[in-house]
Amino acid sequence: MKTFKMAANLFFALLIALVNSACGNNNAPNGPANETEKVNRFIVDGFDVYYLWNREMPHTNPKTEKNPYELFEKLRYKDDRWSMLTDNVQSLLESFSGTGATFGYSLAFYRLAEERPDVFAVVEYVYANSPAEQAGIERGHLFVGKNGGKITVDNYTDLLYAPAVELDFGRLEGDVLNYTGQKVSLNAVKEYMDPVIRDETLDVDGKKIGYLVYTDYLLKSHGRLKDAFAKFAQEGVDELILDLRYNSGGYALTSLILSSMIVPVAVLDNHEMYLKQVYNQHLTDYFANRNEVPVDYYDRRYQYTDENGKTEGVTIDSHLNLSRLFVITGRNTASASEATIAGVKPYLDVVLVGEKTAGKYNGGTIVTPENLYTLPDMSIANWGMYIMIYRYMNKNGFPESQGGIEPDVRVQENLLQNPTALGSLSEPLLKTVVDLIGGLSPQGAQDALGSPFGSRFERLDVQNNAPKGMVELNMKRLPLPLILPD
Repeated sequence: MKTFKMAANLFFALLIALVNSACGNNNAPNGPANETEKVNRFIVDGFDVYYLWNREMPHTNPKTEKNPYELFEKLRYKDDRWSMLTDNVQSLLESFSGTGATFGYSLAFYRLAEERPDVFAVVEYVYANSPAEQAGIERGHLFVGKNGGKITVDNYTDLLYAPAVELDFGRLEGDVLNYTGQKVSLNAVKEYMDPVIRDETLDVDGKKIGYLVYTDYLLKSHGRLKDAFAKFAQEGVDELILDLRYNSGGYALTSLILSSMIVPVAVLDNHEMYLKQVYNQHLTDYFANRNEVPVDYYDRRYQYTDENGKTEGVTIDSHLNLSRLFVITGRNTASASEATIAGVKPYLDVVLVGEKTAGKYNGGTIVTPENLYTLPDMSIANWGMYIMIYRYMNKNGFPESQGGIEPDVRVQENLLQNPTALGSLSEPLLKTVVDLIGGLSPQGAQDALGSPFGSRFERLDVQNNAPKGMVELNMKRLPLPLILPD
């Protein structure tokens, strides 16, 4: 994810200088007799130059390591759950841009605790005009089988990454999952999925409340975000609810642009600090030598180069001038989402409702052999790494350490018992925020929801076992190239 900063040209330029000094040459490594050794050297060099925790890496010998993925895991810092290696970097780039192959839904996976490896999936949301929407799939639907068999811990990621799948609908009756007899067939498509799931103004007891459900920080979403805020401004919203419960990150620049639409106008005009980045010593020294401070500041206009090399600009011309912001959070709220929370926190009151966030306060970049070496070995050009290269904090030093951001009002989503549509005033998390806006105390709002999700089910964190070499990350939500705040 995925939390990146559009500094590609800067980083690609400094890569050459840093690799030269770190590796002692300005060419791709000489000597490896096979692809494994070449990839191993690429991994070690990339970590040594860029990796935030490069001083924590154990000593390894690229020539003796038998498996690049195992080498990557050896080098990855114990608290780093996000860096990843792939032998299909183009697919990774596509997923970060929001155009990777998809069925067009987001799923949560569960199994009965301490039971067999049987797994079931619950639909969290569906993208507009996607294969899932066209097939009639809705939030709260359960899937209990696939391709004529069971969903298990060994195959459940097929529901996300297979090119096609046939799914069996199910229902939960007590602790028993039953088939309904209904099936649906889906074919993945490579199309851009609009991450602005909902943008509407709710009229509640005379208050106009802007409600924005946002799922991925994508460069292509800037126009939709501007349209949403222009609508909110035109309709005179009194309060804003930013629903990031399913947003695991994306571009850092997009996080800055979204935050610029939220903070008071004076913050933009005064060019106040958004976030500061802390890099490893190699990169810290590089910035110091250039008398540069790695800090992003608020502004009224941002210019950048998109994934296709096209120059784009965004002008912040819709302002709500609110004194507070309500954010709905979940366990997958991460990276650029947490950066938005941190970035606006010094300038207005931020109230979090939901679950503790993921605690990913790091930015990553995609490194390929072509980026790393002046004379890259094109025999390994399909390989790439998404690695963490900095940690961020706001002008007040928040967040200070790893670990997710605790909500002000803790409410756990329970899609099995209450699959209410997003945007419905009876949807538990939205209802809690609306109650708070209406003056109900946080404890009262929480108690009104009843019992949270039952402990008899175990939620699975998605492990990417798609056959493209991705490792231990939800590819759908990865923060994109360039850097975060996914």
